[in-house]
Amino acid sequence: MFNVRCGPGAAKLPPYITKIHMDFCASLLGGHQGARVFWRENLPRLKYHNPQIPMLVNRHDENSKDSALSIFMRTTPTPPVTVDASSNITVTPSASTDASSSTTVDPSATVDASSSPIKEKLFYSSRHNMCPLPSPAPNERVVQIKMKDVHSTEILKRFIDESGAKEIKSTDMDNKEKTYFEELARQRAMSLEAVKRRKATKAKERAFLRQARKAGGPKEAA
Repeated sequence: MFNVRCGPGAAKLPPYITKIHMDFCASLLGGHQGARVFWRENLPRLKYHNPQIPMLVNRHDENSKDSALSIFMRTTPTPPVTVDASSNITVTPSASTDASSSTTVDPSATVDASSSPIKEKLFYSSRHNMCPLPSPAPNERVVQIKMKDVHSTEILKRFIDESGAKEIKSTDMDNKEKTYFEELARQRAMSLEAVKRRKATKAKERAFLRQARKAGGPKEAA
């Protein structure tokens, strides 16, 4: 759990981020290694600190295709929704991002004005290219980060810059926990090495006794 809670990718996303979509080839060939590393190492930490945000992953076997990380951002406040007309209870809209941001919006992500912002089609991550990029709602825009032939650290840097996420620094307790687990790993490695040495010594002893029996020496004790 420590490795998921702390490290590169541990960041809190702003409230105007509505969902994240990744699209890349499952193979390491063709420049998709950075995207794969980001998915394996950074995305779980983002999901841990932002469980309310859908993070969809679409993997496929087409090396020639580009890989992209799409960030969905709310551009306008969500209008108040009346729950009960007789009680006058409404939902207060949350803060939204500035629509005048200089970030480039993906032109291929078109908005269907006839779609309802309340009813949203459900998507699920897929290993077989069955989770396409969702269409943004009327009050959303999509920012895409190209990941092909890009190192995972650079992908993370661009994601932090574009999304406005705030990186979560390790606390003193986290550092102590890290030291504790590192010491456990060191002791485990030492124990495994000691077991290997004992096994190697016993194997040499058995080999010596077998050679002695063949030469007519003392037999190995049962």
